[in-house]
Amino acid sequence: MKRTCAKWMAVFVACISFSTSCTKKLQDADLSIVESLASKNSPPELRRQHSTPIFDENYDWAEYDRILRELKELTSKVNDRTWNEFINHLDDDRYCSTVITQNGATLNLTVGHVCRNVVAATLRAGYDFRIPTRSFEDQLILNRIAGFSAFSEMKTLLSNNTSKSILQLQLTFGENALRNLNDTDLPTSIKQEWASQIKENLKQLERTGQFESANWFAGEQFEVYTKAIADRLRTSIPNE
Repeated sequence: MKRTCAKWMAVFVACISFSTSCTKKLQDADLSIVESLASKNSPPELRRQHSTPIFDENYDWAEYDRILRELKELTSKVNDRTWNEFINHLDDDRYCSTVITQNGATLNLTVGHVCRNVVAATLRAGYDFRIPTRSFEDQLILNRIAGFSAFSEMKTLLSNNTSKSILQLQLTFGENALRNLNDTDLPTSIKQEWASQIKENLKQLERTGQFESANWFAGEQFEVYTKAIADRLRTSIPNE
C-alpha cells in the first residue's frame, strides 16, 4: 500500500512539475511577442517635416525585415492570455520600425505605438468588421464613437475594464459605439448603415461566443522602406 501511495505521489508531483514548466514556457512566449517588436537598430533621423528618413549606413536591413514579419503576424497572436502584454506596453518608447503612413508621412514606430494600434484595432474589430471605411477620417470616427479617440481615453477605459475578456470588451465598446453614433456629423444614411452593421456584428459576437480578430498592419495601411531606397535618400538629401 505504501509503495502504491508513493508511486501515485511521484506521478502527482511529476504532473505538477510538468504543468508548471508548460505554464512558464507559455508566459515566456507571451513576453517574447512584445519583446520581439523592439528593434536592435536605432531610428533614422527624420528630415523635411518628417517625410524623409536618413538611415545610418550600418542600419541592419535583415533586422528591419524581421520586424516587418513580426508586425504582419502580430494580430494573429492576440488572445486573452497575451492581451495584458500589449496593455502593459502601451507606453513603451523603444524603437520598432520605420514606415510610410497613408498620408505620406514617415513614422518611426515605437513598441508602444504598435501595441496601442493593436489594442485599438482589436477593440474596434468587434463592431466595425462589416463597415466599409471610406477614408482615414472614418477610422477616427469609429474610434471616437467607442470612446477612445485619444490615447489617454483608451488607457482610462481599459483600466476600468481590467477583468473583462476580449470578447466582453468588444461587446462593451460596440455598445458604446452604437449609442454614440448619432452624435457624429455623418450623413443620416451613413449613420443608419453603420448602426445596422454594428448591431449585426454584436449579434454575431454573442452568437459565436468568440471575439473577432483584428487586421492591423496587413500591408495596406503602411508602405515600407528598403536598403536601396535608404541609400538613395542618404546620398540625395543634403545635411539640413
